[in-house]
Amino acid sequence: MDKQEGKFKKITLVLTQKCMLSCDYCEAPKSNFSMSRDILEKTFVLLSNFYKEKYISVKFFGGEPLIEFPLIKRAISICKKLDDIQRYDFSIFTNGVLLNKIDLKFLAENNIRLLISIDGDSKTTSTHRKGMGINAYNNIINVLPKLKSLGIRFDAEVTVSPYTVNKLSNNYIHLVNLGFQFIDLVPVLCTTNSRFKWTLSTLRIFKEELNKIGKIYLKFKNYYSLGNLWIYCKQSKEGLGFIELSDRKITVDTDGGIYIGDSFLLLDKRQRKKFKVRDIQKIKSSKILEKLYKKYIDNKKFFLSCILKNPFVIKCSKHPTVKILNEEMGRINKLLDTYEKRAN
Repeated sequence: MDKQEGKFKKITLVLTQKCMLSCDYCEAPKSNFSMSRDILEKTFVLLSNFYKEKYISVKFFGGEPLIEFPLIKRAISICKKLDDIQRYDFSIFTNGVLLNKIDLKFLAENNIRLLISIDGDSKTTSTHRKGMGINAYNNIINVLPKLKSLGIRFDAEVTVSPYTVNKLSNNYIHLVNLGFQFIDLVPVLCTTNSRFKWTLSTLRIFKEELNKIGKIYLKFKNYYSLGNLWIYCKQSKEGLGFIELSDRKITVDTDGGIYIGDSFLLLDKRQRKKFKVRDIQKIKSSKILEKLYKKYIDNKKFFLSCILKNPFVIKCSKHPTVKILNEEMGRINKLLDTYEKRAN
């Protein structure tokens, strides 16, 4: 098998709705509900015979998935017992608070990547993160040396708000210098909180900051880390926007419901029902799961027709920050292509 991005079949598992932080831009539902061991085991039994000729990308999501670290360990155990563990690419999306509490050697031994929610320096990261007197930035920074020594890859997801956008390029440099290998920018979109309204002034700053990052990216090889560049390289080939690309996967929710993408997590219970395609507990074979993936994910036109019915996606795809992100990344990609051709 050729381990390339296009060869992966992407699955997200929402392990829990628990989270110890209260980020003021986050509108994902919170509760004490977590995925049962039965649902987890059924999912990975099905995955063991799912697209045997392909690699599978599995992302553990939440809430804060490290709260349910035993479920992650159980998932890896099932894969080792029933399948070739080498065909799996595992990642955990985490706020980083519990990284000093878990068995990091287990992550290293099983080649599990971390996607850490961190917005830049200490002040920027704490701007929107509230909860229980926890300093998320310090927790993350303190564990980075051990991650490096164990060879664990750690990437960053940077949430950009009107309140932090003026430091975006400096924070980008800060995170690269800390050792983050891949940095993904996610502007705050379509929140119901009026505090996060983007003005013409903050949109102009966003564009200027992206332009600064583009110049840094093209000038210094050690800053080749902006994840959105690769997203937009793919977007230009597939004709998909940022929002649609991020949803190109199936998600198994905490209750076993199977959904297209993960943007359904921002919908209320009534709206969610429209995007539920099956229940993992009622699927009897991996072939049925493959048929679902082919129908809803591999078929680009059908996928778009489904995902663009999501009111959150519709609203976000028209948001001015997405337009700016698209324009700037497209421009940077063209410069990057020219730069690489000259280098070769």
